[in-house]
Amino acid sequence: MLQVMIVEDNAIYRYAVKSIIQWEDYGFELTTEAINGMQAFNYIQERHYDLVITDISMPEMNGLDLIQQTKQLYPEIKFIALSSFDDFQFVKEAMKLGAEDYLLKHDLETEGLINTLEQVKSKILKDREKLAKANSQASDLYLSNFSLRKLVLGESIPAHKANQALSNIQDKLGRPPYIVHLLHITAIKYEEVEADSMLSKARILFLDDISSENEFTYPIALSDQKVVVIQSFPNEKSESRVAQAAHELAGSFILSAKRLQLSVSVGMSQMSMNISDISSLYQQAGANLFQKIYDDQERIFSSQEYRGNSSEETGIHQSFMVQLSLAFKSEDMSVIEEEVTHIFDMINSSRLEMKHVKRLLFDIFALLPVIAAERKMMLNSMNHWHDVLLDSMENLEPIREIREYFLSCCRQIFGQKDVRQSYRKDIQMARDYIHAHYNEDISVADLSIVLNLSPNYLSKLFRSETGKRIVEYINQYRIEAAKKLLRETNLKVYEVGEKTGFQETSYFCKVFKEMTGITVSEYRKS
Repeated sequence: MLQVMIVEDNAIYRYAVKSIIQWEDYGFELTTEAINGMQAFNYIQERHYDLVITDISMPEMNGLDLIQQTKQLYPEIKFIALSSFDDFQFVKEAMKLGAEDYLLKHDLETEGLINTLEQVKSKILKDREKLAKANSQASDLYLSNFSLRKLVLGESIPAHKANQALSNIQDKLGRPPYIVHLLHITAIKYEEVEADSMLSKARILFLDDISSENEFTYPIALSDQKVVVIQSFPNEKSESRVAQAAHELAGSFILSAKRLQLSVSVGMSQMSMNISDISSLYQQAGANLFQKIYDDQERIFSSQEYRGNSSEETGIHQSFMVQLSLAFKSEDMSVIEEEVTHIFDMINSSRLEMKHVKRLLFDIFALLPVIAAERKMMLNSMNHWHDVLLDSMENLEPIREIREYFLSCCRQIFGQKDVRQSYRKDIQMARDYIHAHYNEDISVADLSIVLNLSPNYLSKLFRSETGKRIVEYINQYRIEAAKKLLRETNLKVYEVGEKTGFQETSYFCKVFKEMTGITVSEYRKS
């Protein structure tokens, strides 16, 4: 049965529409009645409807606004407008907004209603068929890309799935040689963005551009910030021309991203004649891209600028650990700061490879909770250093910012005498600001201006101290405020969302369910 809602403020007309036919005989079930557009819109966000039959002129929210707002969120829902004889201009507007047809309230005819319903039903079923077909194709593509993604990352998958994934690439790209680009994507204007926004619609448009504008490319999104692009050169035999063409493509990624307010750096692998080398090509591209921590700018990293031998790097590692331990024993912050600066300057100038710099950084950071415990200190920042450092490495943050974070931890340890369990002053100020302004549009950029800290540094400190990302903390505080309003007031759902800082009702409902495990209406009923 197709689910139907009637929206009409006049009870007589609602009854007329309900009783004119046996709706079930034609495949429809009248499940809901609403007396105005606002009530109907709240119902639409809480359950599924295939068809809405709505009056045009109603209090609180009229039928035109209901159609427009619903179509923005749920374009698949069909509408039939209920019209008076003198509402023809509004009917035209309703049709422009997406209504399928209209019915005259004062002259309802059984045959006319049945014909209209049959036409709408046919459209709904055709849309479902198209959607099912598209979902099936998308599912096949997803499964192929899922296997390909695991193959790129070097994860173990069954041989037949690996062969199928590689075959799909070759069908798209053609003959070798192949090169792999690893793209690191960030927003030019730094913002913490909700996980499901894919760094806003700009990133989706960027990936679409890669696929549509470059014939012999195959992009695969690995995460919100990293995308692999496999490129082939089926018509090229010169190695130098392959390298030149690959650089040109990588440069086009950077330019295309700027137009969408994104920043992209590209790590580029060497060339291979065998598509089965895709995992090793990805590792090469990743190692090259890692050099971004030393050279924090948009550019193409096509070869590592330093490839030291393991014995030299082991010697550097041991020397740094000894020097840092001695500096800590001095308990003199000026000595510690000088030594830490020296160590990070050496890392930067030596341009250590990824595996070595990661091991060194984790080892020196691991000293911090040990030193704090020896000084009988309980610091929030010591509880999350591992996660913060992992994030910094994953996000390819500059080595200088990692140094500043390390120094801030050292200052907490050696700049105080008393045992405490509290937040740093600047993080407490950030929490106070969120608590005072949670019902406004708060961004990381706003907080960074208030606290006079860089957005990246503030984000790292906040997660280090609280264990939560800033957006996660804001949403959690907003949801607690929303729960209080739902318990203690009769405000409508959209009003609760607005009063707690959510710009869109649908996003408020989504976050509420994610954080509480139940819908807004279920919470209110309970």
